Amino acid sequence: KRFRMWGPDAHMALRVFPDSHPRARKSQILIDSFPATPDPEIDVTLEPGQALFIPAFWFHHVEALSASVSVNVFSENAMKLAAQNILVRPPPRSLVFAASNSRAAAAHHMHAITEAMCSHINIEPSLVAAVAARYTASHSHSSRPCDVDSARSDHDVTAQTLENIKELAVGFEQLSAAVGECANHRHRQGLVEVVAAHVLEAWAVRSVGAAN
Repeated sequence: KRFRMWGPDAHMALRVFPDSHPRARKSQILIDSFPATPDPEIDVTLEPGQALFIPAFWFHHVEALSASVSVNVFSENAMKLAAQNILVRPPPRSLVFAASNSRAAAAHHMHAITEAMCSHINIEPSLVAAVAARYTASHSHSSRPCDVDSARSDHDVTAQTLENIKELAVGFEQLSAAVGECANHRHRQGLVEVVAAHVLEAWAVRSVGAAN
């Protein structure tokens, strides 16, 4: 079997499906036919009797070169547990309240929350772009482009929501610590972006529903 692997920092280029999609967290693109597919960091062919360790949050594409049978084993680790502690956090009450008024109010408030998260978690690229990349390929057939800046808000987040985000930032510090020194800065930053994008999308889905 041929394994091609990409680090967490490739998540925008691979355009993973939204969490609310049945194929959540899998790439929307066809690896061998999409011209902008990034080169894999690891490209290896496993022979009979060999094993391969794939770290959590690494993307991988598997191709059977001949008839074969393989066994997968998923193991718990500190990085996965730290991410789970972040992902189970409920959305801020202010976002739920905004969503109860209208989708537009929720979109404006979500953008303000996103900007606050970028500031407190110290994410280098725009987190809005990280989330929007999940929808780019699925909307590529539409003549109407997706404008990620259309939800800009002039309103600041509430004090309670800001406290929620600061508590979330502590969780991301624990996540970075769980990654350890073995990962380079690019992989560590990509992991933070992936988990942060998951959090934002989960909050949006819980607030306005997957259909919206």
